[in-house]
Amino acid sequence: DFVRSSVQVGRSSLSGLLLPAPGVVEWNLDMPQNPALQMKVGIAPPEILDGPPSDGASLALTVIADGTEHAVWSRDLLVDNIEAVNIDLSAFAGKSVTLRFESKPEGSPLYDYVFLNEPAVVDLNTSPRRILLVFVDTVRVDHLSLYGYERDTAPSLEKLAKEATVFETARSVAPWTLPSTRSVLTGRHPEYFDSSTPPPRYIREKGWASAMFAGNLYLAPNFGLHRDWGLQNVVLWPSATEIVDSAMGFLDENPNRDVMMMVHFMDAHLPYQEPESHRHVYAGEPKGGLGEEFHRAGILKARLRTPEDRQYVLDRYDNNIRYINDELERLYTRLGPNDIVVYFADHGEEFWDHGGFEHGHTLYDELLRVPLVIKGPGMKPGRISEPVSLLDITPTILELIGLPNDSLDGQSLVAASSGDESALEALRNRNLTFGRPLYGFERWGVIHEDKKYTTTEGREELYNLGADPTESKNLLRQKQGDPGAPFRDYLADGLGRDASVVY
Repeated sequence: DFVRSSVQVGRSSLSGLLLPAPGVVEWNLDMPQNPALQMKVGIAPPEILDGPPSDGASLALTVIADGTEHAVWSRDLLVDNIEAVNIDLSAFAGKSVTLRFESKPEGSPLYDYVFLNEPAVVDLNTSPRRILLVFVDTVRVDHLSLYGYERDTAPSLEKLAKEATVFETARSVAPWTLPSTRSVLTGRHPEYFDSSTPPPRYIREKGWASAMFAGNLYLAPNFGLHRDWGLQNVVLWPSATEIVDSAMGFLDENPNRDVMMMVHFMDAHLPYQEPESHRHVYAGEPKGGLGEEFHRAGILKARLRTPEDRQYVLDRYDNNIRYINDELERLYTRLGPNDIVVYFADHGEEFWDHGGFEHGHTLYDELLRVPLVIKGPGMKPGRISEPVSLLDITPTILELIGLPNDSLDGQSLVAASSGDESALEALRNRNLTFGRPLYGFERWGVIHEDKKYTTTEGREELYNLGADPTESKNLLRQKQGDPGAPFRDYLADGLGRDASVVY
């Protein structure tokens, strides 16, 4: 803990050990049967450089076994050059050893920030486990062919789903990215993110490699989403091709090591920049005064009134969903039958369903309903109609890899996927909460027995989702007394804290 740090190198945030030269760090270890030490190593650039940069440093590895010191490896290091290292330790298989790293300055020790990116002694495995989180930003559940959409927008997902559990009624905890992702990565309500433990922390202690490749500002280190990932690479609006290429490169770097990886896709988010190969899959030429590329402000300014003009926006959206899922086919082919895949979105998108456009502003289901598909050993193929939440992803992953998953706000979906009636009943009976909009005033809501309640500024709405899935008839309108009172109790129960409404 004393030397653990995160550094920014280029566009990547790296987690590991900072060992300024001169320095020494040692561990006492019991070696596995097929050991290797894997890491990336180099000299990290300082956040602020006041004077000449580092003039170089070296790093050496010594293994002390049976009372004898063995000089195993050494390297001269350069600034901004973080290189992958794979050190064979098979000579010490099964032994109890002391492993020592020693850094030395070449000349001046100034800025000799020797950095070891997630060093781990691993038991080389010919059948490593992989966890792949497929995060599709801004994808509505009803624009995926897997969920009944008339367009074939996701053939690769449909193929994956044949061996997976498809959750038909999954919801986010918020209508925008940051709070949703915080819950995905902790299994806790987003307010508890800073005090929670993301899965990369659990698996790091088991020797797994981890990486996140993303394209949204809210996933960057500025907002703490780099925490505990061995590698986090965030570039604004990368293409799906770039993300898949990066992911496949990371798998190539770790062929014999357990890996957890999250790949995040921004293509279905405005401004819709699908490549030429997918530009005319569904969409024709621009309409409504819009061009090839357009943003929210341009759409609002265009005042698209006719169904034909609005359809052009939807067509471009569908183009990008298809593009993402076609690129994902390349990544799926790299996975084996024992690997875990979780496909999800952080929120949907409003296309004038309730008079608005984009996301972040309301709590209607066009923004909260999301796809959730989980494949892996322990997940029975089929479809589950009970309501679930993005909060359930982390506890499900932890159970699938045999780690504790209690004391979380979400619950594991493993038993439910197998049809366990008590698990399904628990899903039906719990109060699922949401809120935390990006724009406007505070909004909160809860699902209770197929009834959806929301409140903002003292105005309450209640919808019967079974009879009114488009949320068009507010059951509390012009009601006498205080019919929303029990739902405020359900909201408090789901959040685990008091929920008061101010009039």
